[in-house]
Amino acid sequence: WRTTETSNEITQCLNPKHCKGGVNVTDLCNEGYTGPLCAVCDENYAGTGSGKSLECNLCTGDATITIAVYTVGFILITILLIISYCCCCRDDGPEPAEETDNNSGGPSLSNSSSSNLENRVSRARSVTASARTKYNTFMKAKGPILK
Repeated sequence: WRTTETSNEITQCLNPKHCKGGVNVTDLCNEGYTGPLCAVCDENYAGTGSGKSLECNLCTGDATITIAVYTVGFILITILLIISYCCCCRDDGPEPAEETDNNSGGPSLSNSSSSNLENRVSRARSVTASARTKYNTFMKAKGPILK
């Protein structure tokens, strides 16, 4: 690699796969590489690694699509969680009157109140587990992900 056509100083590329060589200083780098020592990814190429281990790959797809898919997924999951919360925690009518515990003189929960609370907790756990599973499945899905 050299800076100008007339330069006598020739520098070896960091990675021989990046450089073509030759006398044409405007075309010394292989496709996807540019810059000093062909160690920079060209426009529309994405790089992994750096220096000698740099690999430039052509970008395919559009990041806008990927961002839109993840945004819509996030919104849908949020709506699902809100609906689940509303279904599990809605008011099912007036609370039963507190009963007095004869032993302590304080309020105690009746069996039906306790059972109702346990049902709500169980339903909330079930809905949360279902939403978590759907979210994990969505995040692992292969889609138009930008490489």
